[in-house]
Amino acid sequence: MTTQQRAHLDVPASRRVTDVLPAIGAVAGIAGPLLFTVGFIAQGYVRRTEYSPIAETISALEAGPIGWIQQLNFVIFAVLMIIFGTGLRITLTHRRRIAFVIFVWWAAGLLAAAIFPLGETSEGETYDVTGLHQPNGFAFFLSTWAGLAVLSWCLRADYLWRSISRYALITSAVLALLFVILGAFAIPSSAPLHPWAGLLQRIYLAVWFPCLIALAVRLWRLVRGPSRTAPQINVISTG
Repeated sequence: MTTQQRAHLDVPASRRVTDVLPAIGAVAGIAGPLLFTVGFIAQGYVRRTEYSPIAETISALEAGPIGWIQQLNFVIFAVLMIIFGTGLRITLTHRRRIAFVIFVWWAAGLLAAAIFPLGETSEGETYDVTGLHQPNGFAFFLSTWAGLAVLSWCLRADYLWRSISRYALITSAVLALLFVILGAFAIPSSAPLHPWAGLLQRIYLAVWFPCLIALAVRLWRLVRGPSRTAPQINVISTG
């Protein structure tokens, strides 16, 4: 066996980031936030006479006869997050199962938003049909910043991801602050910032989504960029 072959075996399979699955995961991680954003912006434009993106949350797009479009938007985003998490997990050597669970947590919240949609009364008022959408919304937005904090901890243990872990942690802190503002001052109908709940929610996503895309871009660079070759460790020459 040659020295080069021995070096290849010394690198765990999970570190051979030239595999196709991490590349697919990176594409999914970039496409997920972008497609979801295009989806709700396009719907808001089409329904501009009945829907206010400033006052109403994105979930309010589920109400009405074409609400299934936003439900589908949630589902597609959830599937792409699972694919993204799978690709990222392959490139990690430490805490990768924990990191993957974070993406499953996010996907579960998105799927639940589709399964338990908001409805519309005959007067055109939006309401929680099952009583489960709003609790799920709270849990989902909690998962975005709390999960990102845990993900940052997972990335910090890996030399290929350590450089971006601080950005994830800072993003988590900003999201935690926005989470409190949304939950206490915007989402409740009697809250002082309720007329701007939709705008504040979009600001929240405008903080979270770039971080997701940055993580996906980092994954892509590990797969296709010059840093894709893992270091040779414990290389033993057999002569």
